[in-house]
Amino acid sequence: MPGESRKYGTTIAPGLYAPVHQHFFVARMDMAVDCKPKEAQNQGGFQPPPPHPPRARVKTKTSLQSE
Repeated sequence: MPGESRKYGTTIAPGLYAPVHQHFFVARMDMAVDCKPKEAQNQGGFQPPPPHPPRARVKTKTSLQSE
């Protein structure tokens, strides 16, 4: 449903759900060039403990203070 909030993903269109999942990318940022302080964020996730579904992931977002 439009505007519906889901714990393990995002509703991106009516009847279309995108579950949280991970990709691993490695890059070095020069924060003096690429962004302002507290502007860069690390987005990730973790697997919650039972009784959650075994492959469930919960989104996290952390502001980066330095490189």
